[in-house]
Amino acid sequence: METLFAQAEIDGDLVHAGVTKIMKAYLMSVTVDLWGDVPYSEATQLEFGIVSPKFDDQEEIYASILSLIDAGKANVLSGQG
Repeated sequence: METLFAQAEIDGDLVHAGVTKIMKAYLMSVTVDLWGDVPYSEATQLEFGIVSPKFDDQEEIYASILSLIDAGKANVLSGQG
């Protein structure tokens, strides 16, 4: 997911970047609903040497999910010109 988002950003493809953010938000909401606290903020940081990411509080993750949805919607709407 992070690779897809990075490629969409490089290409300037706002619609795909937005859809990727919305998909990530959906997947994280399902993950949090199933397991509660899960790795999130450090989950994709292997290239920075983080091999055991910390578990984030589900309330913090939900706040991030809502931000991702808002950013994703803005990307999709601005990319439809």
